[in-house]
Amino acid sequence: MRLLSLVALISLSSVANDLNSCKGCHPIIYSEFEQSMHKKSTIKDDKIHQAVWNKHPL
Repeated sequence: MRLLSLVALISLSSVANDLNSCKGCHPIIYSEFEQSMHKKSTIKDDKIHQAVWNKHPL
């Protein structure tokens, strides 16, 4: 399970780096995503996710 979580985090990290490349062709979708709770729900930007992560890190 931990390996699966680690792979998911690594995959998400590489996707996050590529999000800026979407901005040029999909500005409206990119703007909506930038303001969404989905984007902000990371251990870096959300205190609740960070608290859970701190209790149960990989």
